[in-house]
Amino acid sequence: MKASKYTILIVPDNSENNRSFLLSRRSIRIIIGLVVVFIAGLIIVSTYLGPKILAHNELELKYNQLASERMEVVELMRELKQIKHMNSAVRKTLGSDIKFKPEPVTDDSVQTTSDLFKKADILLSFSENLPSVLPVDGFVTRDVNIVSAFTHENHYGVDIAVREGDPILTAAAGFVIFSGWTYNMGNYIIVFHGNNYFTVYGHNQRNLVNQRDYVNRGDVIALGGNTGISSGPHLHFEIWKDGVAVDPKVFFPELHEKNVSTSNDG
Repeated sequence: MKASKYTILIVPDNSENNRSFLLSRRSIRIIIGLVVVFIAGLIIVSTYLGPKILAHNELELKYNQLASERMEVVELMRELKQIKHMNSAVRKTLGSDIKFKPEPVTDDSVQTTSDLFKKADILLSFSENLPSVLPVDGFVTRDVNIVSAFTHENHYGVDIAVREGDPILTAAAGFVIFSGWTYNMGNYIIVFHGNNYFTVYGHNQRNLVNQRDYVNRGDVIALGGNTGISSGPHLHFEIWKDGVAVDPKVFFPELHEKNVSTSNDG
């Protein structure tokens, strides 16, 4: 005859405080049934949901990758738009028929013969042509940071803290090809110096020169400000050579001593 009840006895190692539990046959069957159902449920869930979870993770990974690629495309389009804007500004200034010679011809005074300065009837010496005057004396609050061509975090120049209204000087003699306002830079100026050198001055309170103006090295071309997308009064200063951004600290080593930006990787 089968027992109708079972006793479960728990005996500790020290043989003290023994515990016993009295279970009926039905209770044991219910417990066993619940365990079986739980294990079967785990198997079913893992079999059915496992592939779905893996597929979801794979889709999420692909989505993140597509989102990242889309941001890269958006950044490339933004930079292309900026390049087209600069190109348009140059062509509007010089005329659509203007053509630049690939290499300037120089003599003892190292005078540029670029079509730009031919049209403006300007001759520049080599010393006047190179950026050699620091536009403003101040601390560098943000350094050059060019991660790659596929990121919107690139910073092609240095930010130099100024007081609003401080005079901004041109780094070298040249020809103003743009003087106006944009959403990002606020009031900003682009100067062409010949020999494929350009300098950029952004976030000005006020521009003091106009497009097509010729400026001498050290001329006051703007007043320091906080226009455009800016966290405080500063000058955003860039130097470009042959279409490539050059770290201004290469031309102005004194900026190293006044660099208080959080990243000094240049």
